[in-house]
Amino acid sequence: MTRLNATMNGEGGSTLVGQTIGGAGIVRELDRHTLARRFLGHDHRRGVDRLVYVFDQSPSEDREKIWQALRLCVGAQRPHVLAIEQAGRERDGLIWASSPYPGNQESIVTLADLRARRGGRLSAIETDRAIEQLLEAAAASHRAGVEHGPVAEDEILVNPSGSLLVELYGLRRRAGLIESAEEPIQDEIRSIVSLAWTLLTGIDADERDVFASRVGGMVPPRWRQWIDCGLDPVLGYASAREALDAMPGRSGEPAVEIAGARSLLGRLSSAIGGGKESAGLWSRKKQGPGGVD
Repeated sequence: MTRLNATMNGEGGSTLVGQTIGGAGIVRELDRHTLARRFLGHDHRRGVDRLVYVFDQSPSEDREKIWQALRLCVGAQRPHVLAIEQAGRERDGLIWASSPYPGNQESIVTLADLRARRGGRLSAIETDRAIEQLLEAAAASHRAGVEHGPVAEDEILVNPSGSLLVELYGLRRRAGLIESAEEPIQDEIRSIVSLAWTLLTGIDADERDVFASRVGGMVPPRWRQWIDCGLDPVLGYASAREALDAMPGRSGEPAVEIAGARSLLGRLSSAIGGGKESAGLWSRKKQGPGGVD
């Protein structure tokens, strides 16, 4: 391992731009993840860009917990989860992880970014595809014995071909950096159900009752039933698979607009590509090599 020589940026923080981490030269710093600083790196040997995370938790005990948890995360491949391909610890104690870079020419795009640039909310069809992918990520991870906890919009990336990818899935819980929950799987599923309401209305699910009369018409009836059930503390979905199977149009129900559109439309496509205006949020392009349906 090499010792990194960080310099100070104009805001008094350290910058690693120009350094090499995990074989990738650091090109620029991106918006921060809640757990780590994000950097765009370039692996000149392989000719590919990398998303590099640098963990700067204090106290040092938390960094040690993250290091031990990272070692369990490296190499895992699951649908709609951004794979951690490398992780390391430098001589000066810096802990890092590296993933395939899922951004466009300008930067990475989170689901929160995408919703903001779509006017604050998505259509029912777009929401359907987003929630389906997040539940697929949760279902596959839970089968592997990994739980993430509540999922937030700003830790869900949208890659250039339109697939959603949850960053650093399960790391916070494995490192013991969030409070233990009596129903961790159900809490995670409820957070995805809550996100469906936010995507459809632009309003946080915590304020659902307050603004229900004002925005209720934005939510198709079957989506409203699905959300009401998922957020019910007693009748909520027991598993990600149960929530998936109960989604509108998936239980042998008569075809509705969402189900019909799904047969014509592909995955979410980036509406923020290289600074150019996209024709829409949807792509009919088939899944490419290495992608996830």
